[in-house]
Amino acid sequence: MMFFIMLPCYLIVLGAFWYTLNSAAKPNGYLLLGVTFPKEQMERQELKDMVGSFQKKKKILLASMAVLLVPAYLLRDYPISGCIYCFIWIGIMLAAYQTLLNRTFDEAFAFKCKNGWTVGEKQTISIDTEVTRLKAQFVYPKWHWIVNLVLTAVACYLWRPEEEGFYVAYALAGCIIITNVALFIIYMLFSRVRTRVYSSRQDVNVALNHTYCHNMTKSMVYAAYGNSFCWLVGGLFDHPYRNVPVILAVCTMTCIITVAVIFYFYEKVMRERRKFDTMEEDTFAADEDIYWRGGLYNNPNDPKLWAEKRIGIGLQMNGGHPSAKILNVVTALIIIGCMALLVKDWKLDFPSLSVQMTVQTIEIQATGYDQEILLSDIESVEVIEELPGMFKNNGLANRGYDFGAFHVSGYGQCKVYVKNNQPPFVVLHLKEDKIVIVNSEKQEETQKLIRELEGSF
Repeated sequence: MMFFIMLPCYLIVLGAFWYTLNSAAKPNGYLLLGVTFPKEQMERQELKDMVGSFQKKKKILLASMAVLLVPAYLLRDYPISGCIYCFIWIGIMLAAYQTLLNRTFDEAFAFKCKNGWTVGEKQTISIDTEVTRLKAQFVYPKWHWIVNLVLTAVACYLWRPEEEGFYVAYALAGCIIITNVALFIIYMLFSRVRTRVYSSRQDVNVALNHTYCHNMTKSMVYAAYGNSFCWLVGGLFDHPYRNVPVILAVCTMTCIITVAVIFYFYEKVMRERRKFDTMEEDTFAADEDIYWRGGLYNNPNDPKLWAEKRIGIGLQMNGGHPSAKILNVVTALIIIGCMALLVKDWKLDFPSLSVQMTVQTIEIQATGYDQEILLSDIESVEVIEELPGMFKNNGLANRGYDFGAFHVSGYGQCKVYVKNNQPPFVVLHLKEDKIVIVNSEKQEETQKLIRELEGSF
């Protein structure tokens, strides 16, 4: 199950890398392979050969990463190992991707320098004061976020739990909020990104900067609308937080809509730029190649933290900015922390369960969920041969083992420690209306517990 939950993530990552690498090989105004070239030189055979070589290496890279999904499938019954492998797979993908871009950039930039096509920073035009003055008018209206806030609140209300203990419902509501907050932050970054000079003509600069800022901020608004709408529709089902197919469908549709919306508006921006390229002869290229090795921006002279990417969609953090170093360290610590937690819980991929009764307690040894129950707290005992329908609120449900807090049909909120294909099951009714359902992975241990409980109750 874990592999099929993670599969959309793998496919989105592969698709994003394919699109990004593909964009590097297509002329974008004066950009090709992440390097600026004179437009009249774009058709040089040497550049075409570089692009052809890059395309072949791109196909080999993506095919190799697709093959490396096989181990992820083999780990489908081991969720923690599957998550660890996902981190490793993405890390390998990023390293190979960046190595390919760096080497291609170095080759293209060396070719540019060899032919004397460098502009020189003193000739760079980087500011159009009229564009800067009008920048605030380019942003898609902020009042849409108020509407989206209302939709988010309604969606969270629909996903609220109607019974106690359904922590997953709160986690899902948190996903709705976190996604929209993230989209709003990106919206604000796009609204504040520095303007660019495309031409000596002011009207052209205004038009193209307006197209970029307006459409990219609009894409964030529409993606947020799509996110809220998907969760709203999912919330119309009965007890949606207990309906795994509904949860998976909503998450999948949210990802698809978000990606589709962003790609649509970005392609709209690129169409406008290409239209301009066919009309305009005096394009101004800011020769900042030395700051853009492999598509990564590192310019300590630029006070802006974010800049539009040369390769791919979106914004690129300026690695030369002091804040970037802090953000990189924080990101690295978060990744290391997540990996450490996964390694710490790795034993949950190999669960075991045993139960025994002592003079005063019942001791349950369930991997990561050990429990001790006082005999004095037990009010009655029930033995059942078949487990009712259950939905996990918090805990482990893996390889036939169910540990933790579950909502059990006919019993309500229960603590469950069972190997679900090894009946019978012991239902312990405790004080304060608490219920524990337990057995052992060994039937003889379960039968022994039943006999001992019959002697005491």
